[in-house]
Amino acid sequence: MIGLANSDAFAVVSFILFHESNPAFWYWRGLICIHGGEVVKVINLRNGTEIASELKAADTFLKRLKGLMFQKSLNSGCGLHIIPCQSVHTFFMRFPIDVIYINESLEVVGLDQRLSPYRFGKIRKHAKSVIEVESGVIEKTDTQIGDKFEIQKN
Repeated sequence: MIGLANSDAFAVVSFILFHESNPAFWYWRGLICIHGGEVVKVINLRNGTEIASELKAADTFLKRLKGLMFQKSLNSGCGLHIIPCQSVHTFFMRFPIDVIYINESLEVVGLDQRLSPYRFGKIRKHAKSVIEVESGVIEKTDTQIGDKFEIQKN
């Protein structure tokens, strides 16, 4: 058995996950560049509907960890883009949400409608990120698996 110090193992994992040879690196980097720390909006290209007019990125460990926990509500038109992410939970949340799972091409690969507090969403192995929006947005915007999204600066 090969013995690695914790810091060595972390360095190896970090190299694999965040090295330029990993296609996921370019995906995450691209989304972070699209957001650039700014609030953006998301449009469904199939039907032209606006999924969220004020989408914030959760692209660091701490932002992903906090997510929407402990908030009293999610305002209409607001949402959170969690990058990278294949599944969510709603522990310590006070309201239901809709969860849209998207791949590296911003194509919808999964949907969880009206996910109640203290629940787990399904694990979507083809998802690279998720968009959390207020409950009812998926139905209201007729979002379907296979739809393609566009992220635009406000």
